[in-house]
Amino acid sequence: MTSVDPRKSESITNQANYLMTVVTSLLIASLTSSIQTGVWVPVQYFILGSFWALAAGYREIKKVIEAWTKKQQLSSS
Repeated sequence: MTSVDPRKSESITNQANYLMTVVTSLLIASLTSSIQTGVWVPVQYFILGSFWALAAGYREIKKVIEAWTKKQQLSSS
């Protein structure tokens, strides 16, 4: 597993992956708990959903930036 050291460039991308994994696990656990108990807390799902969207959005934006950066490097060469 890669280190989560902010001085390493690969750790930044892994942080989004870790966040996505943790939040997905929490969402599944929350849904399972709500189904079993019958108690639904909308704020809880809104917060977890927001974190999930943040991680997913970061991953997609990073892909676009990397593709644009590579294109810029190729055109400047």
